[in-house]
Parts: sequence; structure tokens; C-alpha cells
Amino acid sequence: YEAASRAFKTIAGWRDSDELAERCLKKAEECRRDKVYNAAKARMRGTDPLEYEAASRAFKTIAGWKDSEQLADKCLELAEGCRKDAVYNSAKARMKGNNEVDYKAAAKIFESIAGWKDADEMARQCLELAEGCRKDIVYASAIAQLKNNSVPNYEEAIKIFETIPGWKDADEQADSCRNIIAQIRAREEAARLEAERKAREARQAAERERRRKKITAILVTSAIVLSTTGTLLYTKVIRPTRIYNEAAALVEEGKYEEAIASYDALGGFKDSEELLQETVETKNATDYAKAEDLFQQGKYEEAASAFETLGEYNDSQSRAAEAEETKNSLDYANAELLLESGDYDGAAAAFAALGDYSDSAERVNKTQYAKAEHLLAGGDYDGAINVFNELSSKKYSDSADRVKATQYAKAEKQYKDGDYDAAIKGFSALSKKGYSDSADRVKQARYAKANKLYKNKDYQGALKIYKALGTYKDSAEKVKKAENAIKAADYAEAQKLYKNKDYAGAIKIYKSLGTYKDSADLLTKATEKKNAQDYSKAKGLLEKKDYTAAIKLFQSLGSYKKSESLLKDAKFGYVQTHQKRTNTTTYKYLKQLVKAEYKGAQEIYDKLYKWKVTVYYTQYYSGSKVKSISRGTYFYTHYKVSGGPPGGSITLYKKVFYPDGTSDKKVKIGKFKDGDSGYYYNYYSYYGKKGTYTVKFYNKDKTVLGKGSVKIK
Repeated sequence: YEAASRAFKTIAGWRDSDELAERCLKKAEECRRDKVYNAAKARMRGTDPLEYEAASRAFKTIAGWKDSEQLADKCLELAEGCRKDAVYNSAKARMKGNNEVDYKAAAKIFESIAGWKDADEMARQCLELAEGCRKDIVYASAIAQLKNNSVPNYEEAIKIFETIPGWKDADEQADSCRNIIAQIRAREEAARLEAERKAREARQAAERERRRKKITAILVTSAIVLSTTGTLLYTKVIRPTRIYNEAAALVEEGKYEEAIASYDALGGFKDSEELLQETVETKNATDYAKAEDLFQQGKYEEAASAFETLGEYNDSQSRAAEAEETKNSLDYANAELLLESGDYDGAAAAFAALGDYSDSAERVNKTQYAKAEHLLAGGDYDGAINVFNELSSKKYSDSADRVKATQYAKAEKQYKDGDYDAAIKGFSALSKKGYSDSADRVKQARYAKANKLYKNKDYQGALKIYKALGTYKDSAEKVKKAENAIKAADYAEAQKLYKNKDYAGAIKIYKSLGTYKDSADLLTKATEKKNAQDYSKAKGLLEKKDYTAAIKLFQSLGSYKKSESLLKDAKFGYVQTHQKRTNTTTYKYLKQLVKAEYKGAQEIYDKLYKWKVTVYYTQYYSGSKVKSISRGTYFYTHYKVSGGPPGGSITLYKKVFYPDGTSDKKVKIGKFKDGDSGYYYNYYSYYGKKGTYTVKFYNKDKTVLGKGSVKIK
């Protein structure tokens, strides 16, 4: 129809051509609107909100056609419904995580679509479930404390139970812990009193024994003094007795290690072996009590080490294991609390420090996974991607897939924010991996970018993308639209330049527009204006003797008015002001002017580029110039060439004239350039005639370029 309309317009006024042209345009517009209408209706299916939004935009472009306006509004409603459904479903999916983090994230998502379906109620339920999960973890950490029968553990359990009053049997458990603490302290007090009684009795017995031994030592010492075998008695009795007594004193002071060493050194003296065993037993019992005290103080790591040092004494090994288990269970509960508070890095570090205890190694990865989920829920896509990538390297769960899914979500967010370049980059990277519909999303993002560029009047940028998209959506139609927009913008710019008398700029654009509107006619007008402008300017430059600029303009004008003649005047003016033989521009212009027989050019040319040969004689090669020579002697003829055009050369000939009137034939001596020189060696016979000896140099036209004479005596 458009083609028919254009055809009718070419015969405007003929029969009913004008009416038919209008009818064709109207029919073409109806066809175009029907095409847009049908294409938009075709997109009204599925659950993709972007398709409905695109359909709405299409209907709005044909507002007033059929029921386009109603359908445009309906599409927006359906698009919003699809979007909210997708958000609703994603929130329900998060609820399957069955943990506080997922429930809170789900609640936040439901809150973003408040009023949609039962989203408000679901958000409330999620928050309740999240709180229940939190309290369950707190409750479990308190129960873990009860595994260790110590006052610090029960006190810590009470503190934890008190943070969740009314939850399950937390209040009853707290009361039970208080009762147990009271019982433990009662037992400890009774044990302390009993220990004090035994210690007092032991000290009294030790004191009696010490006195007895002291008396014995005095008697023995006296006997030894009286003995004639003093030296033997010293080594066998006196010295061991002293060590024996010192060991007893060390035991009294509680220095069991030193006492044990002393008893062991006595090698069976008196009852030292029995006392050695008693001291070892006392030391072990004391160390065991210290380890037990450390355990009761909640210093489980130190207690485990102390019990471990006791070796096989009593139940030390099982108590060491119990202390280690208690420490680990408390650290595990602490890691759980860190996770509950949202300190994912702290929780992961705590689980990692537990090594292979329980499922700690697995909980490290699980905690990192939860961190990635938290970052993703907060919109920190890069942070989530980094964590999922790290987990993917460990091949944990579905982390590899979550990396791609998060990258996709990031690109989707960038698309919605209008950051199309970033979205294109993200979707392109995913399309290379064949992920989901990334390849189509690349086209969608490029199409959206092109539309944005077109809206911002960057028609060239939009056109480039539309062409690359080929048959995607209505890109082919958009190509034509962008091309027309470019032409319209260029036409308007050319008009503006023409108005501002920038004819050169206008000409450039009119040329590119070809047959668009009246561009051809305007090109002619602009060219004429520019020529007139340049001609006037060139004449002014010539008057100002700015020959170089004038020459450039006159050359561009070609045969316009008297440009060719004035061009010669400008070139001659340049030559006159630049009469230097080595100036290549002067040489070029002079050649052109001589060829054109421009008045005065030949004279300047001959003056600047005339060849000349200077001749002189010497008696020796490097001797001084001479004006005469004697017969029967040798001499040198020197010559030097000068002149000619820049870079030019000339072929020289020479001829010698003798005093007797004879001469040689003219001889070609070679090709020479400016500055070249030469010489040749001569001998004049003693019997020759006196007179003038002359050499002449010629060009190929037999013109004498130089000569030189010398007197023969």
C-alpha cells in the first residue's frame, strides 16, 4: 500500500491519484496496526511477566485501535500477577529449608507482595516458625550443657533456659538445674570437710613420725661417732638417713616430685620403697583432685590435659575423654549460637576448630551455604557467588548449580535496573555454558538496550544493535525506523549548518543523504553558497598576499568563475616571494606556470635554475690556481657544476681549444648534479705554440655553461 501511495503521488493531479494515494496510506496504517495488534495478542500467554509487559507496550503504540487500550491495561495487570506469583512460589520454596534463616528470608519475600493471596498470613507463619527454630536451637544448646555433671555447666544451662521462658519445659529444666547445683555444692562441702579432717590427721601422724625419726637419727649418729669404722657408717647409715629425713620433709611440703626422686635414690634403705609408692600415690591423688577441680571450674581443656598426664591412674583416661567431650559439646553449642545470631564466619570458624567432632566438618560447609543464601537474600550477588564458588570447588551439594543460578539472578536484577550492558555480559557468560534461557535473555537485553538508545536519540547505536539482532521480535522494522530517524536527524543538522553558513558541513551531510527529501537540491545550493564564500575568501587572501591559503582555496574551486586564472596569479605571487632554488614548492609552481606560458615565469625559472660550470687550473692536484703554465709541463684542469632545479641533473660535454687555433672534438663527460666537481690531467708539449689554452663546457643543446683559459708560455 505504501508503494502504491508513492506511485500515485508521482502522478499527482492525474484522475483520482491524490485520493487513491491517501486511501493507500490509510490502508497501510490499518494493516500496520493489525499486525502490531495480532503480534501483541500472541504474546499474551504463559507466565512470563516480561512478555505481558512487551505486549502492553505494543498495544500502547496503537492506542485507539480496536480494544488496544483495554488490552494494554490488562497485560500490565497480568504481568504484575505473574511477577507476584513467581515471588510467592519462591518464598514457599524457601520454607522447605526448615531453619530460621530460610523462614526469615521467606517472610521477607512474602512481605514484598503484601496483600497478594495469603502472603500476609504466610509471612506471619514464617516468622513464628523462624522463632520456633531459634528457640529449639537455644533449647538444644542448654540441654547439651546438662551432659556434664558440673556446677558451671548447670549455671550456663540456667542462663540459656531463662532466655526462652515458657518454651517447652525450659522453666522446669532451669529449676531442676538449680536443685542439682545445690546437691553438688552440698556434696562438695561435705567432701571438703572430710578432706580437711584427713589432712589434719595425716599432718599429726607425720609430725609424730618426724620426731621419732629425729630421735633415732641422734642415737645412730652418736653411735657412729664412737665407732672406729666412721667412714663406712657415713655412707651406709648417716647419708641415707639424712636423705630419708629430707624426703619426708619434702612430702610434708607437698614437693612430691623431689620426694619421689629422693626415695628412689635410697635404693631400698629402711622402708623407702614403701614410702616411694605411698608418695607416688599421694602425688597422683593430689593431681587427680586438681584435675577434678579444673573440671568443676569449667576449664575443660586444662582438665583434659591434667587427666591425660595421670596416665592409667584411677579413671583418669575416661575423665580426660569426658573433659574433652564436654569442651567439644560446649564449643559445638557456641558455634550453633553464632550461626543463630547470623555470624556465619564465626560459626564456620568454630565448627572448623572442632575438627572431626560429631558432624562439625559437614557443618562448616552447611554454614557457608547458609551464608551464601543470606547474602543472596540481601542482594549481595557477588558475595553469594564467591561463597558458592568456594563450596563448588569442594563439590558440596548443589553449589555448582547455585553459582549459575545466582549469576542469572544478578543479570536479571541488572536487566530490571536498566543496566543492560552488565546484564548482556552476565547472560552471555551463562549462554556459553548453555544455562537455562540465557541465550534468549542476551537478545532480550540487547533489544532493550537498543530501545533505550533509540529513546535517547542515539539512533546510530540503536541501529547497530537492531541490525545485529536480525529477525528478533520487530528488529527488522526497528532498523528501518532507526535509519529514517538518522536521516531525519542528519537532515535537520544539515539545515542548521546551512543556516549558520557552515556550508562545508552541510554539504557533507547532504551528500550522505542522497535522494532523501530535497537533499539533492539543497546540496546544489549549499555547494554554490560554499563556492561563492570560498571564492570571496580566496580573493581576500590573494590581496593580503597569503598565497599558500589562497592557492588551496582556488584549487578547491576548480573552474568556478575566474578561479583558474587567479590560481595562477597566487602561484606566481608565491614564486616571487620565495625565490630560493632549493624550495621544491617554488619549483613545482614555476614548472606549471612556464608550461602555461604565464608572463614572467620563464625569466624567474631561468634565473633560479640556470646551470653553471666554473673552471680553473693548477700546477699540482691540490696546488694553487694558476693563470699561466710553461710548455713541456703537466697541469690539472678543475671544474665544478652548480645550479639546476632541486634534485635535478645535467649531462655535460667539453671541448678544448689550443693556442694554434685547433680544437678537440666535443666529448661527453657524464651526468652531474648541483655541487658535483671533477678534474683531468693535461700535458702541453715543449714544442707547442704559445698562446691561450681554453676549455668550454656545454649542455646537450650546445649552450656554453662555462669556460676557463690559461696562458701557455
